[in-house]
Amino acid sequence: MKALKVRKLTLIGLFVSIIACNQSKSTENLKSEKDYSQEIINSMLNKMYVGDLESKYPLKDTLLFSKEIVELNKKCDSLTILDSERIATSKNPSDKPIQREGSNISSFYEGVTDFKIKEIKENGENIEVLVTLSNKFYKDQKPWNEKIIFITEGGLKIDNIFFDEKVNIESSLKNNLKRFSQEKSNN
Repeated sequence: MKALKVRKLTLIGLFVSIIACNQSKSTENLKSEKDYSQEIINSMLNKMYVGDLESKYPLKDTLLFSKEIVELNKKCDSLTILDSERIATSKNPSDKPIQREGSNISSFYEGVTDFKIKEIKENGENIEVLVTLSNKFYKDQKPWNEKIIFITEGGLKIDNIFFDEKVNIESSLKNNLKRFSQEKSNN
């Protein structure tokens, strides 16, 4: 009888140990997945902000941005091309065509030189990333915050950027692109 109790207690102890070890491994895997996600997001943001500063037009990058953002950007670019062609054959061929100016991916016209991820929230369908941004060339400009929405679309993609209303009158990247294409196509 005593041996049976000892055996039961041993089995219960072993069972509890196995469960505890598996929970520990699950927590470690979850933490490493979050670290990996943060590394990917950090790399994507770095590519986007550096590309913007170097005038590489990151909005054309299908590895960074969602199909909707890339298509909206193409529409805006095509309006600029059409206006350039119209002006070239007009009475005033030296006129400036309609175009977007300044940073398209940031609240601050001059763009971003530094960013820091403040928070990453997973919301089932998307990931919200809150970043603090700054531009070291403009000391009077205080750091500002923006929210970047990532979706899974053949990999992680940026689907929108919500701008800081204290820095930019536009509410988001999508709204900015839509407004430009609607206003300019009506002219």
